Amino acid sequence: MIKLYLRFIYNLPMMKIKTMFIPLFVLGVLCFSNISAAAVSGPVIIDHNDTDISQLSSSCVETIKSNYNLFYGHTSHGSQIVSGMKTLMDQNSLYSYNTANGLVINETSDDLGGTGDTSWAEVTRTELDSDPDTNIVTWSWCGGVSGNTAEGINTYLNTMNQLELDYPNVIFVYMTGHLDGSGEDGNLNQMNNLIRNYAAANNKVLFDFADIESFDPDGSYFLNLGADDNNDYDGGNWAAEWCSAHPGDPLCASVSCAHSQSLNCNLKGRAFWNMMAEIEGCRETGEATGAFPDVYSSHPNFDAINYVEAEGIVEGYEDGTYKPDNTINRAEFTKILIESKYEDTQIDNCAFNEQFPDVALTAWYAKYVCMARNEGIVDGYADGTFKPGSLINFAEASKIIVNTYEYPTGTSEIWYRPFVEVLQDKKAIPTSIASVNEDITRGEMAEMIYRLMENITNKASANL
Repeated sequence: MIKLYLRFIYNLPMMKIKTMFIPLFVLGVLCFSNISAAAVSGPVIIDHNDTDISQLSSSCVETIKSNYNLFYGHTSHGSQIVSGMKTLMDQNSLYSYNTANGLVINETSDDLGGTGDTSWAEVTRTELDSDPDTNIVTWSWCGGVSGNTAEGINTYLNTMNQLELDYPNVIFVYMTGHLDGSGEDGNLNQMNNLIRNYAAANNKVLFDFADIESFDPDGSYFLNLGADDNNDYDGGNWAAEWCSAHPGDPLCASVSCAHSQSLNCNLKGRAFWNMMAEIEGCRETGEATGAFPDVYSSHPNFDAINYVEAEGIVEGYEDGTYKPDNTINRAEFTKILIESKYEDTQIDNCAFNEQFPDVALTAWYAKYVCMARNEGIVDGYADGTFKPGSLINFAEASKIIVNTYEYPTGTSEIWYRPFVEVLQDKKAIPTSIASVNEDITRGEMAEMIYRLMENITNKASANL
C-alpha cells in the first residue's frame, strides 16, 4: 500500500489523504528542479502506523531477503532500528539479517551530520561504486536536525536527490530526525516537516523516525506533550507506561536501545520491515477474514489458528485478539495442549499426585499442570520446579506435544532429540522455527497442533 501524507504548516498530527493533488504551499521554501524519477510508484511514508508486522507473509519476507542489499549509515540514534531488528530476529528467525540466508545490511558508523554537511554523500558514492549489489541506501540523523536550518535541510534533500539521479537503480531512504523534547512548535518539528512534505510531494521513500517516537502502539499522541527521544513527555514516559500495561508483549522485549526505551527500538525494527515490504510491493493490507481480528489471511499460520479456535482449543485474549506472533510461556502452552487432548471434567477434577513447589493450587493454570504432571507429560526441571511463567522453547514444546499425543519415541543421549525427530517425521515443524532453543510463538504452536491433529504432511517442515 502506497501512502501519501501531508503535514500542514500548523504542525497538526499526521493526516492521510486519498488524493494525489499536492497544494503548492506544501513545498514551502523548497524549490527544486530536475527531480529524479521515483524508484517506486508513489511516496512510501513509514511512520507509527506501520509497526504491525502481523500481515507480512513469509513469502514476502523471504523475497525481501533475496532481492535487497542495504547500505546503512548511522551512529547511536540510528542504531535503534537495527537493535529492534535484532530482537525481532531473535524472536522469529524469519526476520533474519546478516546471516547466511538473511537480509544483507552493510552498516557504517557515520551519520548525516549537521547543517550543510554532505560528507556522507561521498561515502555513499564510494560504497555504490565499489559494491554493485547494493540497491538500497539509508542514512540517519543523530541530533543533526534539531539545530538545522531550512537551507541546511534543502542541502540534504538536494544531495539525496542528486544521488538518485546519479544512481537510478538504487533506492534512497530519507529520514527525519529524532525527537528532542521541543514539541510541535520547536525547530526540530519544523525541519522534519520540510523533509516530510518534500518526500510526499516527490514520490520519495521516507522512514519517519520522529513520528514513530510520537505515538505509543495504541495511537496515543505525545509530541504535543514534549516527547523526546527517550520517550519522556510532560507527565511520564509513554514507553514505560505502555509496557507496564502490557506485560509480556513482544514489543517490550528487552533490547539495548541507544538513548531510548526497548519499545521504541522494537517498533522501529518492525517498521523497517514494513518499509521493505512496501518497496518490494508485497505488503498486504486486507482485512482479517478469520476467527480473530489480528490474524490476516497472509499470516503463515492463518489456517492453523482458525482451526484451533474452531475446535475450541483456544479462545484468544479478552480483547478478542489472538496475538499470533507473541511468544508463549510454559503455563499457557501446557493449558492449550491439555485442552486439546482431555475432557473438561477430567481437567477440573485433577488432583496432584506430586505437586510442583512453584505451582500454587489456586493458580489459574494449576489444573492443567496437574493433568500434565499426573499423565507423565511434564516432569519439571532438575530443581523440581515447573517455571510456569518462563517462555517455552521448541525443545521443551516438542517434548510436551509428543507426550500429550502419546507418540512412540526412540532414544538419544540428547534429551530432546527423540521428540524433535517425531515432529520432523510427521512434517509438523513450521519453517519459521530455526533452532531447538528458539522460543515459539502462539502461531507456531497452533500450526503444530493443526498439522498433528489433522495429519497434514504436505506442508514445508523444518529439519532441526
